[in-house]
Amino acid sequence: MSEEDIVQYLNGISSNIGRVADSIGQLTVRSTTSINNLNETLSVTNILLAILVLLSIANFILKLKKR
Repeated sequence: MSEEDIVQYLNGISSNIGRVADSIGQLTVRSTTSINNLNETLSVTNILLAILVLLSIANFILKLKKR
């Protein structure tokens, strides 16, 4: 192998490492976006669950008062 072949080989390796790093960066951005969307969905779910609990407690209290 000549020096030029070695340089080309190392440049190819460097290029592949750069592509892998770019792919990982894109996956990180997508994952972060998905996690943020999930957080928003969970917040809405928690609010709806709290409303359901409050309505259940109010229903229970009204049933006790009817007796």
